[in-house]
Amino acid sequence: MRERIINVGKVTSVLAGFGSIDVKPYGKKTALIATSSQNTADKILKQFKNDREYLIVPYNAIRHSPASQMAAWGGAFLTGGLLLYLLHKRVNK
Repeated sequence: MRERIINVGKVTSVLAGFGSIDVKPYGKKTALIATSSQNTADKILKQFKNDREYLIVPYNAIRHSPASQMAAWGGAFLTGGLLLYLLHKRVNK
């Protein structure tokens, strides 16, 4: 989405034609979309697969939760710091 903050009303109006949906904000640029059936979810995913304005993907608890994102970034920083330390230690021998 090109806007800085997601407009839940706009998203709801765009997806209203697909049937019964519920849209909840999930951050500044993201929202959770609940559908009444898997068929509705599949139609929405298919329709917006290559959309330029919205990126709609199935929710994955590991990929989308803030705690797992923080853990992944923390692990990356620790690994990078450890590698830099070992490289520095080897160069200064």
